[in-house]
Amino acid sequence: MNARARALGLLVAHRLVVYLGGLLVIAALSLASRTGVAVPVEARTAVVVVALGLMVLTYVGERRFQGREGGIDTVGNGRATYSWRTRFAAVMTILGIAAGIYVLLAVDLALGLLFVAGALLFARVAFGGEEVEA
Repeated sequence: MNARARALGLLVAHRLVVYLGGLLVIAALSLASRTGVAVPVEARTAVVVVALGLMVLTYVGERRFQGREGGIDTVGNGRATYSWRTRFAAVMTILGIAAGIYVLLAVDLALGLLFVAGALLFARVAFGGEEVEA
């Protein structure tokens, strides 16, 4: 196993920590700006980009190891699998909701709500009519 596969495997093994940690970091930065703690915009943006990047890489790792022996999922267990289009739409929806929450907390309430609503509408359109492959 090469270094990239090991790194992805490590992220996947600790995926709950990565996802919750990323959301907590983004929420903490948003709340810090609301409470008057001065965090430069460039630093906030960099931290949010890194957190979302790690979350996306973890998701990609989950999909890569799916169906492999000893991975997250094993072949033939009866779980549903989704097309790449659906998986991409799910990632984009999650990123849209996370960005919307960040905008809601750090920038403007109305703009953030519009962002979250747009992400949810995108999910509805993207997932409408998608059939699950067994």
